[in-house]
Amino acid sequence: MTRDFRPRYILFTINTDESVRPIQRKEMITALRLYCHLMFNCSLNEKKIYLTRFNGEKGIVRCKHTEKQSTINLLQAITHINTHPVTIQTIATSGTIKTLIQKHDTDDSLVN
Repeated sequence: MTRDFRPRYILFTINTDESVRPIQRKEMITALRLYCHLMFNCSLNEKKIYLTRFNGEKGIVRCKHTEKQSTINLLQAITHINTHPVTIQTIATSGTIKTLIQKHDTDDSLVN
């Protein structure tokens, strides 16, 4: 028996001018939707991409294990959020949120 969905969690940071911060969760989701449609001509639901945690400067995106690289490419392709120029840097990928936060979120800004 094989599982169809083995999640991967991707930690990323957003670099932008201090005057733009913090970016709202809704703005980030809108940017993800727009760039997903532009790059893959499909929705986030079809790609099974979900923004699980976001604090305005960094966040975690969940995706299918088979879509990990395309999700990283999607994140790195985002150059504007709400007309503001940004660069998104992926930091790490893991199979669980817990491990991702323990190893890479040293300031505990994404802990619930």
